[in-house]
Amino acid sequence: MRRRARRAAGFIAFVLGISSCKKAEDAGPREGLSSSSANATPAAPATRAERSDLLEALRACDVEHRGLLLDLGSEGARSRRRFGVSPTPENSSVDREGASFERVSSRELALDVWLDAPIEKPALSLRVHGGAARVVHLTIDELRLGALRLASEETRILSSGAASSALARGRHRIVLRFSGAPRGSKAPLAELDWLRLGELDPRPQSHAAPTFEDIVTDVALDRVPKHSLVLRAPSVVRCWLRPAADARLEVALGLWGAGRALAELRLIRDGEPPVVLQTRKLAGGDSATWTPVSVDLAPYASTVIGLEFVAREASGGARVAFGDPMLVRTGKAESATPRARAAIVVVLASADRRRMPPWGPTGALRTLAELGRNAVTWSAHRAPTTLPAGVVASLLTGLLPRAHGLEDTSARLAPELQTIAELVQEASGRSAFFSGVPVSFAPFGFDQGWDHYEMLSPVKDLPATEPITRATRWLSSELDLARTRPTLLVVHARGGHPPWDLSREEAQGLAPPEYAGVVDPRRGGIIIGALRTRRARAGRRLLDDDWARLRALSDAALVKQDAALGELVTLLKRKGAWDETLLIVTSDAAPGDPPELPFDPIGPLVEERLLLPLYVKFPGNALAGREIAQTSDVQALSLTLLNALGLKPATEGVDLYSQASGQEALAGRAEVATLPGRYATRLGQRLLRGEIGQTPTLCALDVDPACASDVFERELIAARALWQATFVAESDARKRAPPESSRRSVVLDAETSAALSVWGDQP
Repeated sequence: MRRRARRAAGFIAFVLGISSCKKAEDAGPREGLSSSSANATPAAPATRAERSDLLEALRACDVEHRGLLLDLGSEGARSRRRFGVSPTPENSSVDREGASFERVSSRELALDVWLDAPIEKPALSLRVHGGAARVVHLTIDELRLGALRLASEETRILSSGAASSALARGRHRIVLRFSGAPRGSKAPLAELDWLRLGELDPRPQSHAAPTFEDIVTDVALDRVPKHSLVLRAPSVVRCWLRPAADARLEVALGLWGAGRALAELRLIRDGEPPVVLQTRKLAGGDSATWTPVSVDLAPYASTVIGLEFVAREASGGARVAFGDPMLVRTGKAESATPRARAAIVVVLASADRRRMPPWGPTGALRTLAELGRNAVTWSAHRAPTTLPAGVVASLLTGLLPRAHGLEDTSARLAPELQTIAELVQEASGRSAFFSGVPVSFAPFGFDQGWDHYEMLSPVKDLPATEPITRATRWLSSELDLARTRPTLLVVHARGGHPPWDLSREEAQGLAPPEYAGVVDPRRGGIIIGALRTRRARAGRRLLDDDWARLRALSDAALVKQDAALGELVTLLKRKGAWDETLLIVTSDAAPGDPPELPFDPIGPLVEERLLLPLYVKFPGNALAGREIAQTSDVQALSLTLLNALGLKPATEGVDLYSQASGQEALAGRAEVATLPGRYATRLGQRLLRGEIGQTPTLCALDVDPACASDVFERELIAARALWQATFVAESDARKRAPPESSRRSVVLDAETSAALSVWGDQP
């Protein structure tokens, strides 16, 4: 990255990372759903931007010019560091000679690269400013390319000789090792501008490295200015996306300088030959003009592709300009999310969607069955973590767990984070939170910003329906006031989690008959929690009969809460507010399957734990009865709440109404789920899982739902796209997270400690 003229949202707006959205300007110090205060009068609902600027995604793209170029001074180069996401503590960025260099203090620097074609005589060249080290040793996959001598305090372009063997298509690791620094020296070993991997270059000193700031500039042809990607020939810039079914690429081609050129637009896919989308001959000079090009990407919808901008030929010093490259929507613009007088979210703890309609049998779940028929349901709604408190925190803040910090059972929601409740409050609305789940009690920070907040401990002699019942009572009072300001109600109910609200007599009538196992309605959480803590040394586990009783108890408990939810719906209809209400029913985590113990406070990042039920009844019963197959996440849910209440979100993105209307993010959207040091990123039917700093695995869920086969080294395009999406999401979340100084551990009071014990989460 040169001249430090950083463009707003350049790297973080990567098309596959969080969404193809346009970020709002930061107008305040707080993080969360909005960085600006809500207006006194609610804003009109935001709709998703219908254009996605590909130049804003450029820092996550590959650049090739006489080989693959790594701009080491750029933020995007960190995505190649052994699958790490944090800045290397020993290294830093520094300005030198109008360019951004990486100042290296660690003796080894490793970089992962992918090659789409083999290199017969591979060599490395680099631009380096000498420091304390005297020599840098270069290797690729343990293949030595020799040692280069560094000149102290001089900037030079150095080049290795050719390797003794070719490099095959696929992933490779470049390692730079520095030596010769004086013993005990704390001075930087060297400073690196860029590194190039390609065929042996007979003239390395003449290499004009296309670093990111060099290839993005404003170009005016025939007095028409355009923000452009400019490339010398032969060069390629390759970006990753998963286009929507109605996405179209629009770009203007021109030649900056005198002469003639040949430009191409291409795409590559795993297992398929490259596709040339457009080839255009260009003329430069005083008469140069822009040539508009439009390419329909519908044939490649829902496929991860590499979109290539190619300068194949150009005269002299002329450069091919790709002006204002955009993804645009060819279909009709979406309708705005219907405005709601009230937005209600009911989170049923540990609800198994496979045992709920329409995904499972209806049974006695009459209210959910009615929602399944008349609301919109999602069959692939995905949690951002398996930590229940983290899911609720993401719903309330619109942030990933890495950003809001609730990644373990001892974390507390930071007061610096702005929640939906606070936005409603600033808009003179009313809000309430009723929790019957200990992990969302006040010690965990969930009490901030609400006009009314209640904790209902499972230790108390109260039915599991009590949070819904009290929420219904509060809502009734609010509706009687006939307010025109937004109303937000959130309920975190026990759902299918123990302790189950059933008497011993009721439990005796459940399957399996004559059950004599360890699962007890009142002490179920304590028993399972104790089994979890003793399992490693005692080998204790639940037997088949235990699982059958556990599921029967969860089903029976959910029936009672379903009836309480029905009373809430009846109230809305009786008060004439049903048509003006957004009602969302979902869960915080899936309970899990054998042989693992259920209700794990931090379960593994597997799809069985991450996929949650989701019912959405829009105001006016809009789009009623639809079942949506595409994936969605809790952040989209948060955006839907804001749009429905007329509040200003921090981003314009894909909300649930847009998805239910049949529209997708223009360039695709990856759902990233995390736990400390781990991640699971899904994009369509591709799932990337791994630990930070380790090579991940990739599987194709459509043909391998159990993820038994790792295709990470075979599907090069999907592998790069999902890793880049993961890296961008992780980097963005870390930047938005509150400072460590403001993070606090939970201080449990006696009531919450007792509630957690009964819940099965040992404090």
